Amino acid sequence: ILNSHRIVFPLASCTKEYPELWSVSDWCAQGHRINGLVGWVLGDGEIPRLQGEALSAAILREMDYLEISNSSLGKEGQLAFWYELLNAGVQLPALGASGKENNSKCMDSMTTWCKHSGNGSTHTQWLDSARAGDCFIGAGALLEITKPESKDITFEGRFFSSVENAFAEWVVNGEVVVSHPIFKGEGQVNFSPLGGIGGWLAFRIVNENHLTFLAHSNPIYFDKADPCLKATAVEKLLDRLRETSDFVSRSDYGPLKFKEEILANIKKASEKLTAGNGENPQKEKLFS
Repeated sequence: ILNSHRIVFPLASCTKEYPELWSVSDWCAQGHRINGLVGWVLGDGEIPRLQGEALSAAILREMDYLEISNSSLGKEGQLAFWYELLNAGVQLPALGASGKENNSKCMDSMTTWCKHSGNGSTHTQWLDSARAGDCFIGAGALLEITKPESKDITFEGRFFSSVENAFAEWVVNGEVVVSHPIFKGEGQVNFSPLGGIGGWLAFRIVNENHLTFLAHSNPIYFDKADPCLKATAVEKLLDRLRETSDFVSRSDYGPLKFKEEILANIKKASEKLTAGNGENPQKEKLFS
């Protein structure tokens, strides 16, 4: 919880021993009371399966962003899970953070760069930009996307890289559609799609070994998504929700009221996933 009206540490949830503590949704509401920014911190390693309570909050947009602290491009990493959310229609911005827990990781090894308008930058402007996804993750490179204003479209991806050799890539629905070698310094790689785009589009800079990324934009969303791709992604998330629901139903974890709240949120999130996620104010109307 960022910019909370009071210090909240450590965050604790309801347990059998402490039944009066709060649920994840309670903490999200607490963080939003005075314009706080609430994020889902995944941590390194494979994403735990029993994360249905947090996943429900993300689907219901009780959370504002997903924190990315690991630059791995692996299939079980944080970035792959974010792509899974996006493909399912969960339009949750990503913010970068170092995830520093000890001296083996440098502070600011991964950061969030936000755009703002006007003179100077304020704390509130940063929060608003982060909440809107008007930002990118930086871990050794800077980037910017210029969106076209007509159907004669070319997306412009500008960058500044701090490494000698890397690749600039355009990604559509999690699949790389353009991969261009780049060198240290600034440059530009454009993308002119043939026909319409459905789902989402993002720009990223990756290391030459294609194992980690140096920078990643937040997505540009479009009117239509690939129905087969979305159905597959939705089913993966529903599996995670079902596993948590089954665990909560069978366990004696916390009082009945607390369990009922979690199960109700999981049901609402499942219904929203299967019904679609509605309109997004950032969604482009270029391809309908």
